[in-house]
Amino acid sequence: FLHDALPIYIETSPSLGYVWTAYDANVLKVVEQSKIICAAWQWLVEDKITCRALSDYSGYKAGKLDDAKLVKELWEVLDEADVVAAHNGQSFDIKKINARFIAHGLSAPSTYKVIDTLLVSRKHFRFDNNSLDQLGQYLGEGQKAPTGGFALWEGCMKGDKQSWLRMKVYNSQDITLLKNVYMRLRPFITDHPNLNVINKAKGGAVFDGACPT
Repeated sequence: FLHDALPIYIETSPSLGYVWTAYDANVLKVVEQSKIICAAWQWLVEDKITCRALSDYSGYKAGKLDDAKLVKELWEVLDEADVVAAHNGQSFDIKKINARFIAHGLSAPSTYKVIDTLLVSRKHFRFDNNSLDQLGQYLGEGQKAPTGGFALWEGCMKGDKQSWLRMKVYNSQDITLLKNVYMRLRPFITDHPNLNVINKAKGGAVFDGACPT
């Protein structure tokens, strides 16, 4: 197996709770915590993007948000990874994933290095906007897929099949965009792990000269 970075992107449900007013709301009680409802990832040495939504798993019931099986699969993927690429991953994606790991009684996966493309863009460049969508457009690598707003998330939470399909298209495009942006930024990441060293240590093949670090 040739180890390379693993771009990953998750989508979550909102927390549900009681409030007295919609303006400057003070949540009185949370009745359902935020869950991971969709996740996508891709080993860069492979062409295939893997995207999983709650509706893909056996036992799924419309309107019920149970992310146990999705979280378990995410654990298995991250346990294999050495380098993970994520946009705003240090602040959101990785912490959210870890929170769901511990909620389901899972231990920490094997150690991996997180390359946060948001932090990289802020540290090494002066872009006008550091969002993944804007970086993709600035670098000529495309843009995020349209969602139609919160109605897409609401449709998924209600169990609408078309909403789930659209969510997976949206999440998969995030991975394509993240991968392309990450590869453009990677030569500037001075502390990026040497993937040839990782592969050699694990008894795998090494990259040819066309593949950076």
